[in-house]
Amino acid sequence: MNSEQNILSTEIQEKKAQQLITLDKIYLELEQGIPLTKICKDKTMPSLSTVYKWMREDDKVYNQVMKARRIGAFTLLDEINEELANPKSNQEMMYWREKLTHVRWMVSKLISDIFGEKSKQEIKQDNTITIRWGGQVKKTINVDAQDVYRDWETDRKSTR
Repeated sequence: MNSEQNILSTEIQEKKAQQLITLDKIYLELEQGIPLTKICKDKTMPSLSTVYKWMREDDKVYNQVMKARRIGAFTLLDEINEELANPKSNQEMMYWREKLTHVRWMVSKLISDIFGEKSKQEIKQDNTITIRWGGQVKKTINVDAQDVYRDWETDRKSTR
């Protein structure tokens, strides 16, 4: 039984090592701007659902894939900048403009902290209302401004 456990342990280690090698190949190709769907169509690579399963099961794999995709977005931007620097026919220019539009959109989503269109601000405020009579606290409630506005809108519409 001990030798069976050793064989099983060795098989698991070999499988894990092969998975790590495969993931490294995937990361490299993603960094080159190649879409994951295209990478997974290669017969030597795992299926797309397998890669997604690995990403769900391991946050480290998920983070590495997302990091490689972000780097790949920069690679695509660089490629398009190079292509747009060279004179093209009108038909080729239309193709590259469309590709640039798509890549800009994709980059704004993948690298929103650099290329995002909106900045997000979180505003924290105290939403506590305290009601007092004669110096003694009678009631304290937390108020959500959206709820107050929604109630006001409802009242306003019902009085029309």
